[in-house]
Parts: sequence; structure tokens; C-alpha cells
Amino acid sequence: MIGNLKNSLSANPGIASVLEPKLKASEAEKTALYSELASFVGDDARVAELREQIEKAEGSLEKLEIQAKEYADLNNLQVARASTKARLALLQADFDSTKLLEADDRLRLVYSGAQFGELNGTLVQSLPNEMPLVRDRRFYTLGMETLLAYYGLDDKHVHVSEDMKNLQVIGRDGVKLIDAPLKDGQFVEVNWFSKWTEPVPEKVNLKKALDFFNEQSFDEYVELVPQILRAALSRVKGLQLPENDSDLPSVLPQLKQKVNEGNVVAANQFMQALAGEIPVKKAPDYEKLHDLYHAISLNFMPPELTAAYNPMCSIYEVHYLDNALFRAEEMLRELRAKSKVIETRLISIRKLLKNLPENHPKAAEFREAIRKGEVIDKQNLAKESIVLEKINDLKATDLFDQFENAIVFVGPEEKTLQDLAPTPFDVKPVPKVSVHGNIVKTLTSGLYLKRFPLWVDHAATLAFCLLLAYFAVYSGAHSHLVQGLSVVLQLIYVVVTFYVFAQSHYVLPVAVPSLAGLSTTFLGVVVTLVLEQKAKGRLKGMFGSYVSQDLVDQMIDSGEEPSLGGEETKITAYFSDVQAFSSFSELLSPTGLVDLMNEYLTAMTNILQEERGTLDKYIGDAIVAMYGAPIPMDDHAYQSVRTALLMQVRQSELREKWASEGDKWPDIVRKMQTRIGCNTGTATVGNMGALDRFNYTMMGDMVNLAARCESGAKAYGAYIMITEETKDASIATKDDIAYRYLDKIVVKGRTQPVAMYEPTGFMADLGQETQDCLDCFQQGIDKYLLQDWDGAMEMFEKAKELEPNKPGITPGVKDNPSMMLIERCMAMKWNPPGDDWDGVFVMTSK
Repeated sequence: MIGNLKNSLSANPGIASVLEPKLKASEAEKTALYSELASFVGDDARVAELREQIEKAEGSLEKLEIQAKEYADLNNLQVARASTKARLALLQADFDSTKLLEADDRLRLVYSGAQFGELNGTLVQSLPNEMPLVRDRRFYTLGMETLLAYYGLDDKHVHVSEDMKNLQVIGRDGVKLIDAPLKDGQFVEVNWFSKWTEPVPEKVNLKKALDFFNEQSFDEYVELVPQILRAALSRVKGLQLPENDSDLPSVLPQLKQKVNEGNVVAANQFMQALAGEIPVKKAPDYEKLHDLYHAISLNFMPPELTAAYNPMCSIYEVHYLDNALFRAEEMLRELRAKSKVIETRLISIRKLLKNLPENHPKAAEFREAIRKGEVIDKQNLAKESIVLEKINDLKATDLFDQFENAIVFVGPEEKTLQDLAPTPFDVKPVPKVSVHGNIVKTLTSGLYLKRFPLWVDHAATLAFCLLLAYFAVYSGAHSHLVQGLSVVLQLIYVVVTFYVFAQSHYVLPVAVPSLAGLSTTFLGVVVTLVLEQKAKGRLKGMFGSYVSQDLVDQMIDSGEEPSLGGEETKITAYFSDVQAFSSFSELLSPTGLVDLMNEYLTAMTNILQEERGTLDKYIGDAIVAMYGAPIPMDDHAYQSVRTALLMQVRQSELREKWASEGDKWPDIVRKMQTRIGCNTGTATVGNMGALDRFNYTMMGDMVNLAARCESGAKAYGAYIMITEETKDASIATKDDIAYRYLDKIVVKGRTQPVAMYEPTGFMADLGQETQDCLDCFQQGIDKYLLQDWDGAMEMFEKAKELEPNKPGITPGVKDNPSMMLIERCMAMKWNPPGDDWDGVFVMTSK
């Protein structure tokens, strides 16, 4: 007790001046009483009297100790009040309460006024608070200055080359520590090594939880809690986590850094809210969730602090751990102080007990006091062991070890401080302190940005643009693929530039070549479009008058133009001619004839072009066309036959129209009929004529045969006659047209016989009478070829009555195939061809 009182008095001189005389008197009195007590061991009455006086003396000492404590508390309050007034004065410091002083060649801003107490005349606690008056050294950027401080060097160890292209830092032992290339004689380009930080899942969810809580979206807020707890607990080494989220609170007591009871209660309440046992609105608030997470985080290293490139942690995490460590160490000091007090008291009691006889009444009381003191001391020692273990566990997190022998930058993350900016790796603004960190990394790693000479960049850009221009205007084979390659090439270039940078830190230009390439490609596309429009105009001028617009567009899209001089290709030739056209010329005026032919040829040409035919020429009333050129067609034979049938249908409609127009047209116009001939084979097709005046046309034996088909149809009373080649090729494409065999003939000017057929219509449009006609006609042909003339004539007579075109009924019709074959059979009967006859009829006229 006296020792504690003396310690209090020595720490408080003001109190000592008041209480120290009393303390000395009481202490002297107590000592005298103990001496007197020892001299009267045998006299119990005197001993009892002396003990009573000792107890009074000890009571006086206890009162003195209470007074000393009260005086100490009062003194502490006065000191705290003075300190608070001084801090308040610091916060209220303004221009009038500060002043500038020159000292040691520096200009300093200091506090000025009695209200600052001991801080009067010291530097203000805001930066900047001083600056040198004499510039006796070079100052570099913060990152460079930090490195110089780290190496223990000054600016004299920094050397810049005479050409201002290199900066070197030489150590005290002459070793070159830094060798950096300079740009513009003063800058070092900062290399960037990584993003500011990788997101930590539980911290991301903590921010989301705060947003949900503020928005009062309590369901979403509570649902995030298990994710946060599981992610945090999974970072604790050696901790086995339960599969069910509801059991997560059960592992909290297993943590080395114990969470308090409030944290465990909060965790259980979160799980109850998640299970619906309590309303989600009754779940703990965000502050308790935040406190629970940080209590768990004391058991593991902050994940950002172990990052490969930017190890970091928040000041809050450092403070949280430091505060926990401080509280544990403060508790340890208190326990040790109590143990020391107990030990002091035990020593005093043992001394008293030593001076008493064994059978003294107070001896038992002293021994009991010693026993209780030893029990309390053991309890304190056990508590000390627990607290010491906690301290060791806190230090075992190695948090503070991460800062040993390291350069640490401290910077704000708060947006309101406006010290944030995006980086090459971060779209969202991050603390600008990262710039200084990357300066240090660049200088210490030696991974500097490298660039090629400017002329290399210009040459590469020019070559890149020329290559893209070539791809853009290329019009040869697979032009679309080649032109598309220009876009692919630009993407490849961008990828290559990033790859080269990542591997070698060479900075290749990206924007200029890419934009120049895009511009060049655009110009190339424009040039290509202009050339295509010219080509389209040329093809339209060449083919537009006799080829459909769709076919012209197809020719342009294919990029294939017919070659001058012609080329051999398989086509179907088409010829048509108006029956007895010379009579029209006699009966119609020139103007009327032109009007009639314009209307007729327009209708026929429209069908021709709709069926993808190519108009060769008009020869008066005749139409010459081809199918399969200049654009190849697989179905050219079918399209020619289809065109012939559609033209006959359209002509029937025109006859009805002309008949309805009364006396405008003579009777012959109402009876107009057209004969059509087609043949399929190989012909020469191309631009033919003079060098400066030519026409796209066809030539060849198969063309002449097609013309003979048209003229020869008259001999059979048919209005469409095609060769067997055309019929077979048409059926191979589509079998929806009915044909009948007419004859095998040798046309004038040829020696080889050709089988001739008449398309009679689309199968879907044939009536029963026409089908019966075709059956009878085919039976007549079979008998005709067997030289059964009477049987053939009988079948042709039946077919004649069923023919679709009947003289006197069908306008303009004078005969039909059945009638013509009847006459043939009669002639053959009177003049038989002989037993070796092969069914070939030789025509003597065109």
C-alpha cells in the first residue's frame, strides 16, 4: 500500500507536496509500532493494544491513499482539460494564430499563441508546413525520391548523361542501381504492370450488402450474408466449414482470435432471418455485419496484401488489428501490474507471519491471506497466458511483417478527395498513388517501355495502308474473301501489337496504323464501288436492252464478263416467228404495224426476261434469244420450253384483247399465231462484229438447227417444235410439261436425223380431251413407224378430233399434227419407203 502511494506521489508532484508529510509521519508511526510489537511478544495485553494502534495507522494510510487517488484523478482531469484546450486551439488555428519563421535555411509555418501551450512555436500539423529557402539539390518525383531514401542516397548519386537520354543512380559502392532511358530529356515513361487490385468476393458482397441495406432491400441483404461469411471463413487456415450455411455460426468459437458473444448472436440472427424464423427486417443491421466480418478477418492475412503486383491493405485493417493488439497488450500489462501488487502484499504478510509465533491467533489469518493471494496470483498467471497466446496469434498473422524492408505508399481512396484516375488496366478511377508505385516498379525492374525509331513507325504504317488498299480494291477470284481479309488483318495487327508489348515491352503504334488502315480501306471501298458502278453501267449498256435486270445484276455480282471473240458454252437457242407476217404488212399501215409489233414484242420479251432468257436480236417480227449465256444456267433447256408455252398463253390473251378493240385491227390480227423452235447444244457465244461495233450473239450448227425447228414446225401443223436434246434436258430439270413425238427428220442443210417433239402444255393444265389426243397420236406414231399406214391413219383420225388446235375453231389454225401425219401416211401408202426404212423423213425445204 505504501509502495503504491509513493508511486502515485512521485508521478504527481503537486499531490506529493500536500500528502508526503502525512505519509512520512504515518510510516514512522507504523514502523515504531511494529518494533514495539516485537519487544512485547510475551505480553498479550500489550500486543493487543499495539495491534489496535497498527490497525489505526493502516487506516490512516488507506485514507491517505484514497486522498492521493482523488488528487491524482483531479490532476489527470486538469491535464486532459489542458490537452483538449490545446487540441481545440490547433483545430481553430487560422492565419492570425500562425506565423512564418525562417530557421536553418527553411521557411516554416508554426503555431503562435499561448493557447497552444507546449505546441506554441512548433510546426503546424497540416502539410505543407515547411520548405527550403535555398535550392541546394535537385528534386525528383515522389517515386524517385522514395527510392533514393530507400537506398540511403541523395541527389548526388543521380547522374544524367550529356545527351539527356539516360538517367542513372549509382550506389555508394559504385554499383549501377538504376539505368533508365529519358524522354524529352526529363521524363521516364512509366510502365504499368497490373490492375490496381483484383476484386475480393466477400468485400464486393459487403458493398452490395450495404447498398441493399440502405435501399431497405432486406431479402437481398440477408441472402448475401452466407456468401460473405463462407468466403471469409474459408481464408482461415485449418478451419473445416460445414456444408450448410445455417451451421456457419457454429465454427466461430473455433477461431483463434475469438469473436465476441455479440458477433455470434448476430451471425445466428442472420441465419434465422434467412430461414424465415424471424422477419428479415429484424436481422442485424449493416454495422453488425461489418463488425462480424472484421472480427473474422483478424484470423487471416488481408487477401489484397498477398497480391503479386500491388500488395495493399486499408488503414482500417491495419488499425483494426493494431487496436486489437493494443487492447491485448494493455490487458497483459494490467494483469502483470495486479500480479506485482499481489506479490508485494504477499511479501509483507510473509514478513509479519515470520515474526509471529506458530500459535499466535493472527498467524492462521495471515496464512489464509497468503493462500488466497497465491490462488489469485495463479489465476492472473493463467489469464496472462491466455492473453499472451492471443497476442502471439495476432502477431502470427504476419500483417506487420509485410511492411518490413518495404516501400509503403499511403494514399486516399475516398472519391471526394478527387485523387482518383483511370489507368491502362482500370476503367474505373483508382487511387493515383498507383502512379508512384508503378514508377518504383519500373525503375527497380528495369522493364522500361521501348519504341522503334519514328521512321520505322511511318514506314510500317505506309506498308500497312498499301496492303489494305490492295485488299480493298482487289477484284479477282474470291474477291470478297480477300476484301474481308483486310478487316481480319487489322484485327491481327492490333492483337500482335499487344502481344509484342506483353512479351518485349516494345510499344508499337496502334491508333495511327489502325485509323490509317481504316481510312485506306474506306477509300479502297469507295474506289471499288465507283469501278463497280462503271462496270455495271458498261454491262447495262451492253446487255440491258436484251437481258433482264436481274440477269445483269447477277452478271455484276459474279464478276464475270463475256470475253470478246466469244467462247464455247452449252446453251439452248430460241427462235420465234409470226405466222404469215407478210400479210400483216400488206393489211396494216406502217404506223399500225409498228404499234402492233411493239405491243406484241414487249409482251413476249417481258416473258423472255422473266424466265432469265437473253435477247439476241429482233428480226422484224422474229425473236432470237438464248438461255444459259452470258450467265450459265443449269436449267436453260427447261426455261426455254417454259418460255415458249407461256408466250403461247400470252398470245392467246393478246388475240382476245385485239378482238375486243373492234375495227382497230383487221381480222388477221385477231388470228395471229407464232411458231417457236428450240434446240440445246454447244455454241459459240460472245461479242461478235467489228472492233468498234459489235453485238452479243450466238453462232454454231445448233443455232441453225433451232431456226430449222421454228420453220419446220409449219410442216407438222405445230406451233412449238423442239429437238430431243432440249426435251431430255428439260425433263432432267423438271418433269411437269407434256411432250409428244412428231417425227425424226433431216433438216435441209444437215445430214444427221434429229427427233422432234412438240410441248403441248403444262401437265397440271391439260384437260382429258388433250390427254386422249396425245394417247391416240402416240399410238398412230407407233403404227406409222411399223409402216401400218391404215392403222396409223385410223389413230391420227381419232386424234384429229381431239386436237387442242382445230381449223375453223382456233383462230389462225389451218392444220395440226394429226392432219399432217394423215397426209404423210397417205403419201407413204402410195409410195412405200421400203423394208429398211428407219423412220427418218428428209425435209426438202427450210
